[in-house]
Amino acid sequence: MPRIVISGYYGFGNLGDELILSALLRELKKLSPGSDVVVLSHDPERTQREHKVRAVSRWNLFAVARALVGADLLISGGGGLLQDKSGIQTPLYYLGVILIAKLLGKPVVAWGQGMGPLQHGLNQFLCRRILGLASLIMVRDQASLDLLRQLGLPPEKLVLGADLVLGLSQSSSLKKKGPDKAGILVILRRGMSPEEESALCDFLGHAHSLTRLPLVFLSFQDEQDFEFIQRVRSNLPFETFLSLPRLELEVLLPLFSGSKLVLSMRYHALILAALAGTPALGLSSSPKIDAFLHGFGQISLAPDGLLARDEALGQFREVWKKRAVFQKSLKKGVRQSHARLKAAEAKLKELLGPVFQH
Repeated sequence: MPRIVISGYYGFGNLGDELILSALLRELKKLSPGSDVVVLSHDPERTQREHKVRAVSRWNLFAVARALVGADLLISGGGGLLQDKSGIQTPLYYLGVILIAKLLGKPVVAWGQGMGPLQHGLNQFLCRRILGLASLIMVRDQASLDLLRQLGLPPEKLVLGADLVLGLSQSSSLKKKGPDKAGILVILRRGMSPEEESALCDFLGHAHSLTRLPLVFLSFQDEQDFEFIQRVRSNLPFETFLSLPRLELEVLLPLFSGSKLVLSMRYHALILAALAGTPALGLSSSPKIDAFLHGFGQISLAPDGLLARDEALGQFREVWKKRAVFQKSLKKGVRQSHARLKAAEAKLKELLGPVFQH
């Protein structure tokens, strides 16, 4: 049976990235049943417990090298790994793992990658030289594809797919109704200025007044966001609710499908909203969120846009009044994403079929 190593942002408690891993493991079960998978993780014990898969510490160079020596394939992804917005050093780890694999003579696939921004010339150079060694590079959006083309990566290796989480199967068990008291699901992340935070509380208060619906908060990464979420809740003059984060899609999707609207600063919360068919308003200035929402016919509102109170509330009213229109756009976007994922998977089978059947 083939041995496959997976490299990504796993074991850090980020719900979006853990969903990516869940989706990737499901795809591998279809492509190569019985394959021996090892995940490079920040918290191997947690990854093994939550995903029922072998894991080693991503920070233990000996363990990483040993896993790669015995591997038939390295999968890098998915998610926004190769970007330097969070620090010039961020892409270096993932490119380093790819380079080790190639020095050991192993094939590499980049799967579900969201590229950029790459603002530093060194990272652009290394990405072109090292990522270009991969057998196949499947990106999740058009902006990522455009960036790799601009960097000069071999066009025959580039495939436009979609975020892996969009491929999670919606079986009958995942279409259960959500909570009886449907409300507005709110997913926040820290990093707002005091002025933006005050404007956010005002915005949420008006959203509650307009819809007369309860606000349900969900944390996608407790270590980063929980304290901020609790502070926002404490500043609202009405009762709100908190849903504990759960990795199981069987729990998450009903929560999203049972909501009337999703307000999110997190990328993968917006993807879950799309899968659930629930209209969403993005509260972020992130290019990847803007691109996703634009592609799915939804609206994005940057945090500093909340300071323009009347305009922000006007956008909320538009989404609220035209929910049915926005739902149709979501369904179209999901169908298109599924088609791209299937095409990318076919390309993967064509190129690396013998590896999966090893």
